[in-house]
Amino acid sequence: MFAHIPRPLGSISKVGENPYEAYIYEWAFGSECFPWERVDGEGNRSPITLRDWDDFVTNFGCAGINMEMDCTDPMDGRISQNIIHQYPMPIADGLEMSLLWKRIDFGHMSLNINFDKLLKFLHDKRKDLINVLKSERYEMLMLAVEYLTKGMKMRELDIGRLDALIGEYRRSTLHHHTIKDLGAAESTPIITSTRTESLI
Repeated sequence: MFAHIPRPLGSISKVGENPYEAYIYEWAFGSECFPWERVDGEGNRSPITLRDWDDFVTNFGCAGINMEMDCTDPMDGRISQNIIHQYPMPIADGLEMSLLWKRIDFGHMSLNINFDKLLKFLHDKRKDLINVLKSERYEMLMLAVEYLTKGMKMRELDIGRLDALIGEYRRSTLHHHTIKDLGAAESTPIITSTRTESLI
């Protein structure tokens, strides 16, 4: 019902001295650092649940992607981090927060991927994924996994195909962020801000 991953918008690279890789994704509105528990006046502790969180973690875990990694403050495990919530206070008289949140920060220190498990998931769920994502997106995922595991050992033809598919995905993403001006030939993107995270 609510997308919990910000859409990627692009990436940047620098080679030579002080090389780096970084990516840019849509801004997630809200704030982080909400408590994972509530303490009452008598010192009793009750866990605060985040709606969709367990299903979110479980489903990505089935694909070999650990979304629980780096989601608590290293100085205080009772406080969240890398989860942006639009309304960070728990519902009055309850301990469940709404599903209006997004998981951010996908650098290698914040996200672990088991590529063997991911590849098996992509093979086992091929038909379902193509039905939902369409064949081009599925092909992009397969090639992306190959690139992330083999790097430049991939065939040049496959690298070119991956580049083309990523380009199309980025165009689709930007189209998602577009308002069409009535009577205007060109559309106007409304990306108000982006958050960047270094991959190194």
